[in-house]
Amino acid sequence: MLMNNMKINVFGLLLLIASRIGQVEASGVTGEVTYYTTECFPVYAGCTDKITFVVNTSGGDINWDETEALEQRTLGDTGYASYYLSGNEKREIQLSGEKLIFLEAYGLFFTKEDSIYRNAFSQPWQTNTGDIIYDIDNVLKGTWDISPVIEKYLPVKNEQNELIGYILRTISDPLTGFNDLYAPLYQTTSFFTTNGTTVKTVLSGENTLRFTGTKEILTQQLPSIVNLEDKSLLQAFLTTGTLAGSQLHTLEGEKILFFDLGTGTLVLMSGSSIFQGVFTGGIAGTPSYDSSTLKPTGIPLSSVVAYNEVRKNGNLLGYALKNQSNQRFYAAKRVVYTVSGGGSAWIVAQPVTNTSTGDNQEEKKEEKKPEQPQEKLPEQTEKVDSGEANIPNCSTQNSQFTSEQNDAYLWACQHNITTMRTIQEARLDQPLTRAELAKIMSVYAMKEYHLKPLITGAANYKDVNTDLGDLADYIQIAYQLQIMGINADGTPMQAFEPHKLVSRAEFATVLSRVIWGNKHNISGDDRYSAHLQALKKYRVITSDVPANWWELRGRALLMLHRNAQSSVEIKS
Repeated sequence: MLMNNMKINVFGLLLLIASRIGQVEASGVTGEVTYYTTECFPVYAGCTDKITFVVNTSGGDINWDETEALEQRTLGDTGYASYYLSGNEKREIQLSGEKLIFLEAYGLFFTKEDSIYRNAFSQPWQTNTGDIIYDIDNVLKGTWDISPVIEKYLPVKNEQNELIGYILRTISDPLTGFNDLYAPLYQTTSFFTTNGTTVKTVLSGENTLRFTGTKEILTQQLPSIVNLEDKSLLQAFLTTGTLAGSQLHTLEGEKILFFDLGTGTLVLMSGSSIFQGVFTGGIAGTPSYDSSTLKPTGIPLSSVVAYNEVRKNGNLLGYALKNQSNQRFYAAKRVVYTVSGGGSAWIVAQPVTNTSTGDNQEEKKEEKKPEQPQEKLPEQTEKVDSGEANIPNCSTQNSQFTSEQNDAYLWACQHNITTMRTIQEARLDQPLTRAELAKIMSVYAMKEYHLKPLITGAANYKDVNTDLGDLADYIQIAYQLQIMGINADGTPMQAFEPHKLVSRAEFATVLSRVIWGNKHNISGDDRYSAHLQALKKYRVITSDVPANWWELRGRALLMLHRNAQSSVEIKS
């Protein structure tokens, strides 16, 4: 009875506050805002479903001191309302672009009359609380100390009628009443197994698995899983009750989740995966793989007993590996090159097909050449100051590359030209595709040279679509910057060839366009020559690698770094 009287007095008080809000001194720092309630409250001779509070006009936050001061001027004492207006008994929360107030023992207040959270109260309460799953780490219950024993709930749906969370009502206490809380759903990410079973997991950040939530959601999905191998692996994972064996990696542009169970590995993939089917069965034997790219990490591979090839658009990228314990791994294929430059010969170059003749180039061991004096650019040139970025966690630990290559990687990582945070993940000894080059060089051109698009609109390349993800956007940026995918006159080519491996000549052309614009653009079969000669002239390229040999990731970063440190500059 006391609590009911307190509730009536409080809302009666708030109505009086609303009716006398004009008595607040015009200090220029406060105003008023209407909040809506979830029901018609009995207040003296009538009832209301909205209340006016005093707020700070600068930020819109409720000015609780001013509201209590108004109460004192209105009623002459703080009364019971001070209990509800004190800072320890309420919380202001931003949810989905609107502000809510959680008031202890009184429920919620909303700034929007048509709030999706307010609309939830138009439904009947549901009591099957054991059937719902919500993010228990993000239950909003205000700042008061309360054990949230849930009695019933209301589903909350967004404007698209999609379930996003629940209003939870605690069991009512004779002295403290009830509390209305809000809990969002877990933010899930869909993965599927190598056998095609779709499952949902909960991530914390981009590359961290949350066991709380994932376990509950997988448990809920388990009865509907048909594939016996997947069901067995999921049951084994749920039985372990630990994250110790789980690792999430981005491999060939896709997220791959490994659950190591000691006697097997549950592998989950995201997207339209090139890894579909490769982590089951396998060909007996051991392929030639790059051990530095092995994932998951920290787990002994021992001997490989079987493998499957991983291909994209027909190109071999790497291998799914199986060991004697039935554990699964992935490693990129091993590629050996010989390329010289920068005063050292450190890799062996693999021949590629000559695009003009169709003939294969023979493997060639490049000889180390003496450094030549660096030629200066004309005095009328000027470089745009790019500044420095401060990106942490770029590591060359256990690097097998030269010090110059390590420096080039660290520079590129610190400037976000590569987003790989270890030199091993950057795969410096492997070639790159034209789509990947478009991303690298667009970032480089805009960050280091502050270039801006020269044209508007998109190029209609016949082989570029949304399947490329963000690479499709960078391809369009590269076209607008006029550094890739263009003819000598700047018009777009018919095809971009996003999956084609980049040659030395192509890389030189793009870098030359970043530095000098269209100065060296020419038509014909010899269209790359002027770009190559310009970069050799200013010692950005220091070797005679054939123009049609594949360019390497590490070599590309090396030349970008040299350019950043040299006298090669944009013409003013």
